[in-house]
Amino acid sequence: MPLTVGLLAKTAPAAFWAHFELFSRPKLLEEVREEVEQNALKVAPDGTHMIDLGYLRDNCPLLSITRSTTDKDNNGNDPVCYPECCSRKYFLKSGTMLFMPAKQLGRDESAWGNSAGEFNGRRSMRSTTATENKGDMRKDPRRTGGFMAFGVSPSICAGRHGRHFATSEILALVAMIALRYDIAPADRLWRAPQRMNSATTSNMSPIDGTFPVTVKKRRKYEGKSWQFEITEGKG
Repeated sequence: MPLTVGLLAKTAPAAFWAHFELFSRPKLLEEVREEVEQNALKVAPDGTHMIDLGYLRDNCPLLSITRSTTDKDNNGNDPVCYPECCSRKYFLKSGTMLFMPAKQLGRDESAWGNSAGEFNGRRSMRSTTATENKGDMRKDPRRTGGFMAFGVSPSICAGRHGRHFATSEILALVAMIALRYDIAPADRLWRAPQRMNSATTSNMSPIDGTFPVTVKKRRKYEGKSWQFEITEGKG
């Protein structure tokens, strides 16, 4: 049952919204296609086109669009170690569990800036800032540290069987679909469908009803055979 919840109630709607946000933005779509072609696509001697899953994760940062649409995991939860009063309003007793809604964490302006409530395909990419004195560049860990869709220590989702697997399967699907197909709404209007607010097992909000689309094969890759392969990477 837990596996079914993970595969259907969470990963499926997360994949839908990743495709929706990507295909509704033609410029971003072309940038992602170019990134995958340059960094993760190989052509075997027999003509088979292979997408390397390890390269997708390590060498395609723009494909992190999935993070911009994904607050798909369960709410974060942590034990309260010491009694504490929050905002002079809530008293937290030691020994209790504090549950934090992932959606709100994903829209925290202290981590993501004033545009936290808006879509930004580059939001979860590592940013750099120039120091005032020397003008050198340094990484700003705020943005990557603010991504808590898979929980936070000590209750973070297990890596190999949880967050890395879920992220990898969505990355693979988005990359393959983006390269091979053009997708558009049946009425040609990109309007976000109504979300199902009653879904209790998914923070990702599955759509309420259907979203009819037209799917066309891209001439560039029509008739090609495709495969995935996995090269050992950093994760």
